[in-house]
Amino acid sequence: MTTYKNADFPVDDQGRTYHIGVKRGEVANRVLTCGDVDRVRTLSKFLDKIYCEVLSERGFLTVTGSFQGVPVTLLASLMGYPNMDFAIRETLALVDGEMVCVRFGTCGTPSMEYNIGDLSLATECRGIYRNPDAFRPRKAGEKEPTSEERYHITLPVPGDAELLKHLETSLKKQFGEVIRQGVNFSGCTFYASQGRPGPDFEDHNEDLLDRIAAVPHAAAIEMETFHLFDLAELSRGRLRAGGSALIIAKRKTKAFVTPEEKKKWVDDYGKALLQALATFPIADAKLMKAPECVWLK
Repeated sequence: MTTYKNADFPVDDQGRTYHIGVKRGEVANRVLTCGDVDRVRTLSKFLDKIYCEVLSERGFLTVTGSFQGVPVTLLASLMGYPNMDFAIRETLALVDGEMVCVRFGTCGTPSMEYNIGDLSLATECRGIYRNPDAFRPRKAGEKEPTSEERYHITLPVPGDAELLKHLETSLKKQFGEVIRQGVNFSGCTFYASQGRPGPDFEDHNEDLLDRIAAVPHAAAIEMETFHLFDLAELSRGRLRAGGSALIIAKRKTKAFVTPEEKKKWVDDYGKALLQALATFPIADAKLMKAPECVWLK
């Protein structure tokens, strides 16, 4: 049985983290994260060489290799804020210097301004939180909660401006105007806090999608990018974050991507994002060079 120590940040006798299962030297300074394990496996075929692959007991997949000679890590963060928290905190803690993390997700768009197949680059991100207290029974005479009380939309948190510009410049050279900037929204759940109605629960979210769409350039709704940006802002300058999301659904019309289209776009955009990440400059003094680094052995 594995023995862990330090309840505040559990690691085993090999120094492997409790949830992600990685140790020092197995995570590079440049990280491309996806929610989907299969997407990480798909993108790993573009690496020149794979130095290590770690699949944790909880299903997080970390693949570290090189892309055009540059060390990069592909990380499957799984879905939702808590899993993004595990993924980022347990990798940044093992990296010396600076970590540049770009998320490659999929999303629906609340706006008719964007199309299926566009790749949305997040200028900023806002979280959507369902407030459980607003769903408790009211006393006689009390007013029913408002939509704003039931679903709180946070203030915007920006991504790294230099990284955003680099991603846009790199990707537009290959794909042109389907590379779009916009505001990203991350729901704390897939159904209620993204405005998906259902007959089985009293979610009271009928106007939520309209509230989101009313924000200028509302491009994407998914489940992780807000927490990534939030952590980056609190990271004392060590984490630089960017967000990209392939639009696979139009929420207003209910249109959805075909499997063949999705596969092609994941391949094309994923490879281009790896290229952009590998060419994003990190100062030499902020690169990890410890002897345990798998890319230095």
